[in-house]
Amino acid sequence: MKQTLDKKDPGLSPTVLAKVTVWDFASQDGDVVRISSAGYAIDIALLNEPTTITLPIDASQTIQITGAHDGGGGITLGVQNGAGKVSLPVMTEGQAISLPVNF
Repeated sequence: MKQTLDKKDPGLSPTVLAKVTVWDFASQDGDVVRISSAGYAIDIALLNEPTTITLPIDASQTIQITGAHDGGGGITLGVQNGAGKVSLPVMTEGQAISLPVNF
């Protein structure tokens, strides 16, 4: 689903809202990631059950995911957006990945 946020400055490109779903694809062991885009960030505790968040996406049409806490054995993150589901390589704390968001 794509929605546009209005900006007061007509010279700025519109920011859209996008839904992103994340989960722990291995053992639910306390992994946490920080998802950021368009100047906003949120920490998400990864569960085996998918968690869907809505966040603003700027003209770059990307989100950044950073490993915030490793519950043991690496951060095991699955992600779904408009392009489909993907299990990312095991992440470490502080490691950052930039992902395109497809609508």
